[in-house]
Amino acid sequence: GSWSRSYLLPRERVMDAVIDVLEDEDYLVEADRKSGRITGEPSRSRNRQGPVLTVRIDEKKGRISVDVQTSLGHDRTTTTSNQDQSAVLEFLHALDQKLRVPSVYSES
Repeated sequence: GSWSRSYLLPRERVMDAVIDVLEDEDYLVEADRKSGRITGEPSRSRNRQGPVLTVRIDEKKGRISVDVQTSLGHDRTTTTSNQDQSAVLEFLHALDQKLRVPSVYSES
């Protein structure tokens, strides 16, 4: 599955917020700031079940696009279960709260 948000904010602010939200939600985070790709894997410390979230951040015409995809573990098989949708919507809601602004648009 793929979900998107778009913000009228500086790229670095959005990227920092994505990393903070993933860490706050107990994901193990790998971030490549140059490419704008961030991966969040559920932490084993809380026996958390759920998808791996892959977040891509792109700048297009002054807007920062945040695209989230879900996959299972290390094989990166793309998934779209209700659990995945719930995890992504929880992440995007927390991201909106962290940035304290409504997203320009959202789509699923």
